[in-house]
Amino acid sequence: ATKAAAHMFSMMSGEEVPDTNKSRRYGAYRLFIASSIGHLGKGIRIRLPSCFVRAVRDRWPSPNYTGFASSELTDI
Repeated sequence: ATKAAAHMFSMMSGEEVPDTNKSRRYGAYRLFIASSIGHLGKGIRIRLPSCFVRAVRDRWPSPNYTGFASSELTDI
């Protein structure tokens, strides 16, 4: 199912997405919303549960995502 949603992401963006993990993460997020809440509509966004986001990122990691990195500045 995430593969089909990944294909949809590629079609919507108008170009082939070289990072298949990116499109699979997008597909997983869309499937989660569709199965738990339903169609949200254009421009409506909600925060996904952090446990779900972490599981998706573990399953399909991004080579660029580093997570939160604290600043080296301690005194401003």
